Amino acid sequence: MNNKRLIEIDVRRCFKALKTHLSWIFMSAILFLAIGIVFALATEEKQDMYKASSSVYCITEGGDYSATYDSTKLMMTYAEIGKSQTVLERANQIMGNRYESTQDILDLVDIDYDESAVIESALLRVNAVGPDKDEVVEVANAVAEAFVIEMSNITENGDARILDKAKFAEKDVNAQKNILKVVGIFAIGGAVLMCIYLVLREIFSNKLVTVKDGTLYGKINIIGVIPDFNNTDD
Repeated sequence: MNNKRLIEIDVRRCFKALKTHLSWIFMSAILFLAIGIVFALATEEKQDMYKASSSVYCITEGGDYSATYDSTKLMMTYAEIGKSQTVLERANQIMGNRYESTQDILDLVDIDYDESAVIESALLRVNAVGPDKDEVVEVANAVAEAFVIEMSNITENGDARILDKAKFAEKDVNAQKNILKVVGIFAIGGAVLMCIYLVLREIFSNKLVTVKDGTLYGKINIIGVIPDFNNTDD
């Protein structure tokens, strides 16, 4: 005879187990919250970051297709090396040689471009990201200006022009919000994991709680029962 116990999920018992062990769930949430704080402080930005963008436009007016195509492709190609030493040094000069090393500017700058639907033009964006709002605006504009000057020296026709200068910086990273989000996820995750553990423990428990547990769900007969008497003094 197969006397293996059937696995039956009693939702009420599971909820009762969760209610009984609320302190376990709370402690698990606190533990994972502490882990989340350590993890967030180690991986997330600890201060707000701001982003400013300038845009450079390349177009050849009145030129033939070949000259326009070459200028556009040159700017798009140069965008890949737009953070070159030459451009960064010129940008530093524009800002009055504020930085001791061009690496300090490089750490703030990112350059990308969109190829227009019209082959005759391309738009390049100079982005600067950092903790100082005024600094990133100045860096974005200086690098864009240095890029235009360098492009003019290369193409000798001034096809690259500044379309929009950065006037203000927008918050790119909200450090406090990101840290709280990570900590919250860890805390909730800790509570959920403990709930899952308690439910699984209840489902696979070998305790005899109901009559069906005692009879292996009708597979064996009950010989007798032991009544539960309350001990009271006469």
